[in-house]
Amino acid sequence: MQWLLTNTVNWKPFWPAKQPATGQELISAQPEAFTYEPVPFGLKQELEILLKNQIVTRVMEERTQYITRWNIECDRRLYALLGSMEQDQLRGTDLQAYHERELRDLLVIYEIYGFPLNIPFTNTDGVTDIILATGVHKIDSNDVEFSVAVNVTTYPHSVISLWVYFVVLLKRH
Repeated sequence: MQWLLTNTVNWKPFWPAKQPATGQELISAQPEAFTYEPVPFGLKQELEILLKNQIVTRVMEERTQYITRWNIECDRRLYALLGSMEQDQLRGTDLQAYHERELRDLLVIYEIYGFPLNIPFTNTDGVTDIILATGVHKIDSNDVEFSVAVNVTTYPHSVISLWVYFVVLLKRH
């Protein structure tokens, strides 16, 4: 046996060079058309609320010895930024300048550390574990605020693209 894939002498053809004339064409094994189930109404909003609440709860459970504050104004801005992330990623748009511009007035008050993360949705625990595995929430201080925004993009047959923006805000002195 030889493993030289570029040498066609080592390959056996799938069909003989001269196919017998049977009068029949080859039949495809694929269906003529694919049918996809529609995404259930309300799934997007339900998942966004569920995931955000679960991430907030788990972060607070991890930080029991510290006060954990959530910055709602930053949540709102991050959610607005996530709204276009799916299409921007498909277009290959550079988002750094856009995000800095949208968060400009918060950047005057806070140092912001964090990330937008795009992952396929499998289950809520898996998503929360991925967020916590980054360790961004492991700041040993009461003088921090957190912000999280979740955006779900649904595709046919319940394929779900999930965007999570998770940041830590430290007040500038």
